[in-house]
Amino acid sequence: MHRFSLWLVGPVALSAFAACGSDDGAAATPSNTITFTGTVRNGALSSIPIKGAEVCVFDRSDIPCGTSDAMGAYTLAGLPKNEAITLTTVADQFVSERWDILTSDTNDTFDPYMFEEALLADVYNKAGIAADGTKGAIGVVLSDPATGGAGYAVSIAPASGDGPYYADGTSIAMSATETTKTGAASFINLAEGTYTVTVSGPSSCKTGRYIAGDAQNTWKVKVVNGFAVGIVAACGG
Repeated sequence: MHRFSLWLVGPVALSAFAACGSDDGAAATPSNTITFTGTVRNGALSSIPIKGAEVCVFDRSDIPCGTSDAMGAYTLAGLPKNEAITLTTVADQFVSERWDILTSDTNDTFDPYMFEEALLADVYNKAGIAADGTKGAIGVVLSDPATGGAGYAVSIAPASGDGPYYADGTSIAMSATETTKTGAASFINLAEGTYTVTVSGPSSCKTGRYIAGDAQNTWKVKVVNGFAVGIVAACGG
């Protein structure tokens, strides 16, 4: 099943059709692996756990997926050290998510969040936006200690699809030309390909480990049909 995508911060959401343990990828040797642990949450700012979510490494059938328990806790072992990987989270009645992560050489914690599909469908419908879940998407979430994430314009090159859409709480600010205090922007109905995402605003922004090849204010991402790419960046401070 394909699902459309949207980011909402406070809440923030990103949806995608995601595969668990697809094929391809060379097996990692135990001496070169680390383990991720964490909690899958219902909402970006929530501590409510999601039970039964699968946390997987995309295109790595040699790495078993982890499944969250009643407290939302999961363990994902056998991850390669110091490599760019893509994590996916999938759970019934929740939008699937996809994250580009740069691992380190030690065990680490990653707390992904998910959102209910019905909530996002309602938001899109109210805004009169037609989202094609068979296409790709990009979602950007910015945080700034001074503005809360407001005041940033987000663009992609080459131009494709629809957006940017700037979220304002649980709705879309259709007339907005920059992020609101939620710091969220999304692009939907994108064709497959490599895109450059650029953020301009009051401060510089960096993604840290959440995307490989981190740079200030500009990131390259690969968009695949049926998937959404998530970018989380900290600005200022």
